[in-house]
Amino acid sequence: MQVVIDTNIIVSALINPSGACFMFLDRVLSGTYDVVVSEPIMVEYNEVLRRPRFGFDEEDIEFLVDWFYSNALMVEVNEDDYKTDAVIDEKDMPFYITAKATKSRLVTGNVKHYPVEEMRTMIWELF
Repeated sequence: MQVVIDTNIIVSALINPSGACFMFLDRVLSGTYDVVVSEPIMVEYNEVLRRPRFGFDEEDIEFLVDWFYSNALMVEVNEDDYKTDAVIDEKDMPFYITAKATKSRLVTGNVKHYPVEEMRTMIWELF
């Protein structure tokens, strides 16, 4: 199964190593899912995971970022093709369009940020 992973899932996994997000991320890293990313998604991963308020270990961040660059399918998507789609938070647009363009499941804890009617078959709610 192809998945696009919203940053909130990775943050939650690193904050709570006994939670559902950590278990999901562990399955991702073991190859259970085929991960799809775009350059804007990778930029967000890099920026958000390094925010001082989280205090994540730099080695963990480097491992994850390197893993995604080495193991995920990198795609290019034209955002202009999806400008008419309503996404509540513009920062979520790269995740939405990557999932929609590749027919991947979007794994997120923020279902309310996406147009649920259109994404119903793509959103996999962990919570």
